[in-house]
Amino acid sequence: INARENFDSPNRNDFWGGFAPFFYSLIPSTLLSTDTTYALIYLLLIGSGSWGINAFLQNENSNNQLLKSYLLLFLTLITSLFSLQFSRDGTMLAFVWSSIGLFLFFHSKGFRVLLLFPVTLYVIGIAFRPWFGIITIPLSIFIIRKLRLISSISISKVFLSLLLLLLMILAPAILDRASVASALACLSAKSSTVDSAIATLSIISNEANLTKATLCSFFYPQSWASVVFYNVTKSQSQNPIRMIEPSDEELYSSFLKKWLSLVAMNPAQYLQTKIMLSSQLLLAGDSRVDEDQFHKKLLLSPLTILRDLRLFSVLPFLTLILLSTWFWRKSISKVEASAIFIFYLFGVASVAISFIGDNQRYLIPISIVTGLLTLVQSRAKRVPITS
Repeated sequence: INARENFDSPNRNDFWGGFAPFFYSLIPSTLLSTDTTYALIYLLLIGSGSWGINAFLQNENSNNQLLKSYLLLFLTLITSLFSLQFSRDGTMLAFVWSSIGLFLFFHSKGFRVLLLFPVTLYVIGIAFRPWFGIITIPLSIFIIRKLRLISSISISKVFLSLLLLLLMILAPAILDRASVASALACLSAKSSTVDSAIATLSIISNEANLTKATLCSFFYPQSWASVVFYNVTKSQSQNPIRMIEPSDEELYSSFLKKWLSLVAMNPAQYLQTKIMLSSQLLLAGDSRVDEDQFHKKLLLSPLTILRDLRLFSVLPFLTLILLSTWFWRKSISKVEASAIFIFYLFGVASVAISFIGDNQRYLIPISIVTGLLTLVQSRAKRVPITS
């Protein structure tokens, strides 16, 4: 709703990204409400992806088919519940889930001409959270190895080509500059770094004379947006930092130049602050609207339980992935297992670089897709010992 209203507003901003407001404005309220229509689209995407994945697994004729079917059903349920909470993360997950399932299915059936369709779905999905684009590299390696699209010798060349391409495209999009500068101003023990960060933020400040006391009274490390939107102290004054309007290119260029200078002159402070704040993701917190109606609470209970147990946090989820890899170590492809591990690490790194916050919501899509890749990775059949 907020993204749609932003798109229809004469005073748009880039807070919701470039693509999301346009997408959420495509379908007006007609016979069905807008939310109902988008919910049906998400369920169609997830359903088609799960259908393609299930058909692919059946064609593989590997061990533990029944167990894999149950695990796929559970992942489909969690994916659906998360997507139906209507966020850009959920929308991205629905598109990516469908793209992976349909790609695997079309390739296994020899429908090569149709492979462009799931690739298009993937690009649309990543457009909702462009900083996640870096995960395309290990995901491509996994798909290439899984489907044997090219020889293993050429994988390194594809990897390097994708890496260079994605870094050139996505590097400007994966940095949350205002929150980084705020963290340096409020958390750094080096006075020169604090002064430089305050001077950088003064360019986009609502205050005529921004001070550390004013800025840090709004800053808290659990949210990247505290200095711009949130007011947890219930202060009567406005937030110290403002959004840059899309039309104000001169102000953006000035702030970007100053920000790059801040990071270049304080690399150790920047890295130290990022590591400290990113450590929150090890046992991430959560933020979500509590449902008042009992039937909604009941329907959401599988996802709610996982979130309450913090299983989408980096530490418990990574432990599960490593245990799974160790258990199947004698039968899985090392290349596929490595690609899955790197896929997850790239996703976590994207969240750590792009945001300052401890919200599990940003980790859920990458965790679910990692679980899906773990489910479909190749496993050799156990050969019975005969006398």
